[in-house]
Amino acid sequence: MTSEPNSTPLTALVFGASGVTGHGIIKALLSYPNPTTFSRVVGLTNRPLSSSVARLPNDERLELYSEINLLEREKSLLQLQHVPGIQQVTHVYYAAYAGHGESFEELKRINNELLTNAIGGIEICCPALQFVTLNTGGKVSDTPSPVPYVREEEKKLTTHRPTASNLPPTSPSTHPSTNPPLASPSPTQATSSTTPKPTSSPAPAPTSLGATARSART
Repeated sequence: MTSEPNSTPLTALVFGASGVTGHGIIKALLSYPNPTTFSRVVGLTNRPLSSSVARLPNDERLELYSEINLLEREKSLLQLQHVPGIQQVTHVYYAAYAGHGESFEELKRINNELLTNAIGGIEICCPALQFVTLNTGGKVSDTPSPVPYVREEEKKLTTHRPTASNLPPTSPSTHPSTNPPLASPSPTQATSSTTPKPTSSPAPAPTSLGATARSART
């Protein structure tokens, strides 16, 4: 016996739609697992964003709402309540991130606040909620990045033979498991490791053609 498919329209809500991860999630939701899975895909951003600037598909199911700052709990909750059709949201995808360049403790505080306010807001505004995805881990973009992936010092390591002069310095206190940098050999080591050149006996003195001819006649 097979169960009947769920006829309830699915609506996806994406926090952090202007970022690399949120951008990829929105594109996937419009087509995966098939183009009709979600009846609406709603993207939320802090900074202003239009679908043309974000290079998102021209899809009538896509809606973008900006200037929602999750660090402001009461204001962001009020803004969520005014997103059209927020009550019909069934799936939430969280990809918001802030605090670039801050210390680890400040980075943790900022993003804990973002996530806390987002989850608190959807618990109040989304009674039809079925599923929440929290994205973690590495981020890979399918668009060209202005920042090269290989740093200049890494290029040197791949295009030159590693020596003590072009290897990056290693700190034993911060990386105890890595090998120490190469050291220049001492004079004693250089002498002992040098392979002596093989000695050969002196070559015989060449004889002239005249002397060879005379010895042949006698």
